[in-house]
Formats: sequence, structure tokens, C-alpha cells
Amino acid sequence: ENQDDHLITSNNVYSSLVYGKEKEEEEKDVTLLQQVLEEDSDERATVDELLSKGLLQKEGRNYDYTEMISTNDQWEEPQLNSPSSDHSTAPYQCQYIDIWSGDGKKHRLNTARIIETSKRAPSQHWGDIPCSQHEEEENDSWEHDIQDNAAVISIRLPSSFTSSSNTEPETKRRQTIQGFGGSITEATSLNWRSLSPRAQNLVLQLFYDSRFGLGFTLGRVPINSCDFAVDNYNYDNVDGDFSMKKFDTALSHDLENGIIDMIQRAQAIVAQGGMYAGGTSYGERLKIVATPWSPPPWMKKPIPGVDKNNVSHASRMDGTATPECLKDGTGPESKYALSWANYFHSFLNAYKSHGIDIWAVTVQNAPVNVDAQWEGCAFSPSSEEEFIMHHLGPILRESYPDVNILVYDANREHAVEWMNYLWRDRNLDEKEENLGSDGDGDRINALDFMDGVAMQWYSDAKPSHMLDGALGTPNMHRVAEMAYFYQKRKEENMKKEEKEREKGLEEQETTKSYNLRHSSIDSTTTGIIDDNDSIMERMPILLDTEATHCSSTGYAIGDIDVSWYRAERNGHAILAQLAAGSNGWIEYNMVLDPIGGPNHVENFCDAPIVAVPHRAQSAVEFQLMPDFEHYQLKEGEVIMGEYETKFTLGSKMGYPPSYIDAGIVVQPMFYYTGHFSRYVRPGSTPLMALVGESPGGAMSRTFRPVGKTSPGGGNNNNAREGIEVTVWPCEGSTRQHWTMANEQLQTYRLNGYGEQLCVTLRDSVDVSLGGILLTDCKADDAASFTVVTEPKTDSDEADVVKFMTTKRRANECLGIEPLANGGGAYGPRGGAQAVLLPCDHESVSVSHDRSLLPFLHETRGMGCMLHV
Repeated sequence: ENQDDHLITSNNVYSSLVYGKEKEEEEKDVTLLQQVLEEDSDERATVDELLSKGLLQKEGRNYDYTEMISTNDQWEEPQLNSPSSDHSTAPYQCQYIDIWSGDGKKHRLNTARIIETSKRAPSQHWGDIPCSQHEEEENDSWEHDIQDNAAVISIRLPSSFTSSSNTEPETKRRQTIQGFGGSITEATSLNWRSLSPRAQNLVLQLFYDSRFGLGFTLGRVPINSCDFAVDNYNYDNVDGDFSMKKFDTALSHDLENGIIDMIQRAQAIVAQGGMYAGGTSYGERLKIVATPWSPPPWMKKPIPGVDKNNVSHASRMDGTATPECLKDGTGPESKYALSWANYFHSFLNAYKSHGIDIWAVTVQNAPVNVDAQWEGCAFSPSSEEEFIMHHLGPILRESYPDVNILVYDANREHAVEWMNYLWRDRNLDEKEENLGSDGDGDRINALDFMDGVAMQWYSDAKPSHMLDGALGTPNMHRVAEMAYFYQKRKEENMKKEEKEREKGLEEQETTKSYNLRHSSIDSTTTGIIDDNDSIMERMPILLDTEATHCSSTGYAIGDIDVSWYRAERNGHAILAQLAAGSNGWIEYNMVLDPIGGPNHVENFCDAPIVAVPHRAQSAVEFQLMPDFEHYQLKEGEVIMGEYETKFTLGSKMGYPPSYIDAGIVVQPMFYYTGHFSRYVRPGSTPLMALVGESPGGAMSRTFRPVGKTSPGGGNNNNAREGIEVTVWPCEGSTRQHWTMANEQLQTYRLNGYGEQLCVTLRDSVDVSLGGILLTDCKADDAASFTVVTEPKTDSDEADVVKFMTTKRRANECLGIEPLANGGGAYGPRGGAQAVLLPCDHESVSVSHDRSLLPFLHETRGMGCMLHV
């Protein structure tokens, strides 16, 4: 992040958006190429200008550039034509497109279009990068482009550098990426269906086409309603229908609201490998995750204080009883738990009948969110384990052995606690309550059915929305490390059992292996490979399943700082999660109305695309709110975007006017997501990279404007109360600028009124997050430190000091706790948490530069500073 320019360019892999075609197809492609060249610009560059910049080469095939610029003021839907087999290419080929100039000469456009988001030029979402030139045949050039770019392991920034290293702790291989995607909720599908047929097709291309759009390959669909629906709904609301005879196998509601149609059409695009990908193997399947928010009310316990006394079950899907919601618990004899598991099975059957194969299910959305006003169902780690072990696991493995079961699906704050319980070693705890029976006398446990962990980016802190996406990354590293050792322990146990059987010993009755699909082995497999790389390939899935910004939309708020901040936060969170070990990222809603709905509990949020069909050129009447949006704006509430022209929205907010003409607002977070989804394709593997120290010395500041001598490049508006404090190499950004005042380590941010607020470290470690958080400098929980100087040695270049607390127990100092998982793709030098440790611990001594207060982890040679 550049605090001043906010410029991020995706140039790690080149991606082309169009193919060369035969002359007779030219007219169909004119509008598409026009949009690719500069769809949201008011003026077009002439061929002469392109030639002068070296962006065109003479000679080539058949495109008339004069036709392209003649249609500048009219939005047209791109024509969807598959390329001829002669020009079929692999994804991310650097294209050499030939066009005609006005003088009848052919010219070659030898650039690649990349996403380039800059707050200084918000309307410019695409940039041109010159293609690599080679003497080989044109058809082979794309291979060299990729190879040339892959060889770059050092990326220079304005006073720092990013480096990559093959020296990795413990393992060399990291997780395989499944992809990126978004949730198709009722709110998304209804807003999508409110658009014209051509605009519907455009939206699908923007999200799922790997050349024209984001190239999504993941999706998430709710089992029953979620809060982003017009009202509660389910598929079997008949009390006592334990056998699911009344289950709506036709999925009438999802047919009516468009969810089925949207998924089917998205599947078709992904199956083609992208409209212009020539049928390549990338993204050949749209992987759908199905998640329940709540069972039908008749399966749930009454909610105290909500439902009447002496009623037999809950009256609604919203809310939940605690500590668990299912009417008669989750034990082996629970008929409601069994019925709920059969409900999952019926849902998978129904979707399969519509040609949609579910890739994974999560057991429950946000099982720890017991105070939510929308659909909910509370589980504890033990009750979720029981439900999986006795009901959901056996039922799904019997009929859908390839469907992954993901546990947890909630905030990262509690993920370590849950997975410590669910992944515990059952060989050390074989009590009957922790093991079940499959009916044949064989003992089983929930581990036989757990395929991975789902996590969300929200925060428990209040108000939480400003901290969403900013907390829990160290916990993600802990979960990734736990997953690795869980997988290793599981395979070691299986190998031990195998050896015991070979010696003729009686077969162990600890567990029964149903289908260990991630290890690709079962209880009879021999020759288990015992190396780190192979374990990484078989580790449980770690998936980010939900992320959204609340409240309202950037379009309604009308402030570019808000829209850009949300987009940047998306980028930061995705980067951090991928580095920590995540296999993929799923946004929440993909399309919402202007206020961020519909949401039946008025929990309005943002989305990459906002539907504004009333602003489309084809609109015949003005209707600000769609019929399905029941919320009425209150006095004083306005949608700021409605007061701006499409051109002002383009220049001021970065919303391309051509898309507004189609009836959609494409927001900055769409393009930020594209920095990842377009280039980090399924099957990719993270490589170690870290922003290193500023090479210009202690006062060389990353992102500092030219001529600016004070530290930092802008205001540290991420320094909010409740944010985790971590330690990184001294790259010199504003977020590493600290001062020692009033016995506090202080930093500052601006509030909404431009006033400077002081924040500092808390005097304790957060139990759930495992590190020190920020607090207000005047708060009761603010930490105070005494700086204790250590004796110098001849090799010391600065004072060696310790920061000893004065408000807590004696002999406690500020120290650091390195990230678990070997630091993930950051390596051992990135992201250590600030903690409190005994003052004789090796991680509390720091090198004190009197101007910058950097931290030096002496045992690892880390030159680091506190980093928010």
C-alpha cells in the first residue's frame, strides 16, 4: 500500500483479453477491443500516439481502429465468440494484436493489459505493459513472457524492496490455491435478475470469465435463507418430517429467485476456461460451498426471551438458543440432529438434479455468533464434533464421498481454540463420549469426516466493522501449523498401524478410515511417503469463506476514501491469508442494490458490484429501489451516488461510466480482487516473499513523497483501538512510525473530523488473538514502560534496551512471539506478534535507535519495528 498514491499494479503474470480473429469476425469484436483499450476514457489515443509511444508495431491482421473510436459514446455488450483453433492460446498469453490505422496500414499492438488501481487516477483501472520480444515464432512467445517474468525475485519499491528466497523453514512446498469467488445469495441473484439480459451476461463475464473479468472458480450458496434474503425461507417447514418426504426437491424458491440460473450460467463460463481462453484447463469447474445459517424452526430449541413459554420449538429461523440450537442435542440418539443431517443430503440431491455438484459443505455458518439477529444455530466445539461424528459425516460419506466437510466457519479469533479441540489426538483420549460406533461395532470419530476448516474475516470487537479483515492473521498461521502436524500425526499413526499388522498383531480399534481423500490413503495403503512436501499436498483445506464491508455501499456513501480504504483492506487481508496458508478466498455478496440489500434484518453491506438498473441507457422508467427492497429511506438518508453524473462518478470515484450505462456500478474492490483472482490461478502455490529493509538507511522512508524528510508517507489511519501489533522488517512506512512519550509507545491516526488521535499498546495480551492490541492513550488499559539500558558490547552500534512494564507484575517486558507455521510465505522474519514476556527472555532485548525505536530480534538477526 502506498499511503500517498495508493498504487498497486498486477504485473506478475500477463493476461490478455482478446484474440486475433478472421476478417469476417471483425465487426463483432470492435466493441470488445474498444473496451479493452480504454473503456472508461473520454478520449481515445490515436494510432500515431500509440506508435510514438512504442505501443504499436507495423504489420499485422485485421482490426480497424477508426471503427473502434467511432463507437466511443455508446455502451455495447462484448460479443462472445470462441477463437478459431488456429489462434487458441493458453491463459495469460501476452497478445500481439494487429489493427488498421486510418491510412490503411497495419500496426501491431504489442502490450499486455493489466489491472492498475491508483487513487490518484481512480478512473484508470487498466494499464499497458510492453510485451517481451523474442525471435521465436509468435505462437511460442507466451511461454517466454511467463518465464521472463517468473525469473524476477526482487521488486523495487520507492525506498525498499521485496525479496524472495528458496531457503524455507521445515517445508519448501506450500498450499495449493483452489481459487477465488463470491457468494450467490438471494440478494445477489435478485439484483442480478433486476438487470437487462445483456447486463446479466456482462456481470457473469466480469466475475467468471478468466480473460474479460475476475476468473472466479469458487462460490458459496446458502442452505436455506441467510440475512441477505427478503425473508426467512427453507425447503421443508413441515414439523416432524424427519424422513424429508416434504422436502422441496425442485428447489422452487431458488429457481424463482434466480440462484439456480445464476450458478448454472456461471458454471458454463467457468467450464469453458473463460470465454476467450480457448478451452484451457484453468478453472474447468466452479467449486460451490454450501453453508447453512439455520435449520427450519421446527428443528430448533425455543429461544428464551423471544419465543413463548412452553412452546415445542423455535418460532423463527432468526436467532438461536444456546449453547446449542438443535432441539434434542447432537448425540447419537438425537432424531432432530439426524433429520438435519438428512436435510443436507436432500439439499445436495436437489442441487445435483439441476446439474450443480456441490464441492464442499460447512457444518454451520458462525456457530459462535450467538447474539446475531439473523438466521443462526449455535454449536460448541463438542456439539459440532458430535453432529459430524454421529450424523452428518456418515450420511454424506455414504452418498457423497467426494463432498468436503469443512468445520468451524467463523471468525479467526476463536479458530485456534476450536481446532485445538477438534484436531486433538484421539489416541490420547479414547473415552466413549469422544468416540462413536458406525453400527458394526467399529469405533469412529469425527476426524474421519473432517476435510478442512472454513474461516471468516470478521471481528468480535465493537464496533467490529472497522476491524473486520484486520485481525487474526497470526491465528491463521497457528491453524496452518496445526493442520500440518495433524496431517503428519495422522499419517504416522496409520504407518504405525500398518507395521503392527505386518507383524501379525491384532488390528487396532482406535479409528476406522472411511475416505482419507486428502492423504489419498486408507487403512490398507502401504508405502506412505513421509516427507514434508507430500504432507503439504494432503493437508486439510483452509478456506476463507466470507468477507464483506459494512455498512452500506461505497456508491451510497459517495466518498472515495471509504471505497478505496475498503478495497485496500480486501487486498491486505487476501495477501495475509494466502501467505499464512489459505487455499482460497470467497467474498460475501457479489451484487447488491444501492443501499447494500436486500437484507431482511437491515444489515446492509457492500459488494464489488452495485445494481442500478434505473441508470441503464435502456431503462424506460426511474425506480431507485427495486421491488424486493422493503427498506424505506428515512429522513436525512440519501444515496450520494444518485446525485452525480456517470462521468463525475468515473473521475471522482473510479466507477467506469460505460458500466453505469449498462446498469451496474463496478467499485474499486472489484479491481483489487482482480489483482489476485486473475493471476493467482487454481493450482498455484505461494512463494516466500517479504518487503525488506529500506536500503537507503535508517531515515530512508518507504512511500515518502519527494522532498519530504519526516518519517512516513501519510496518516496512519489503520492505527485503531483493537488492532493487533506485529513486528516486521523496517520498510519505513507510516505504520512503523512510533514515538516514546509519557512512558508509552505511541502512534497517531486521524478521526473523521481530521483530528489527531493518540493510540498506544495495551497492558495485556489478548486471550483469543495471542498478542498485544492497541488502545487509546488515555485508556485505563494503556501500557506504561520503563526503558532499561543493557550493558553495551563492543559490537553494539546502538543502546541495547528492554521495555519493562510498570503497571503489571514485576519482571515483565515487551517482547515478540514469531509467527507459527515458519511465518508462512513471509518466512521467519515477518509478522511476529508483540507480546509480554519475562524480562530474561531472549526476545525482549532490542536495539534502540533514538529516532525510530526499531526492534532487533538478536537471535534471528531481525531488524524490525512495531507495525500496526
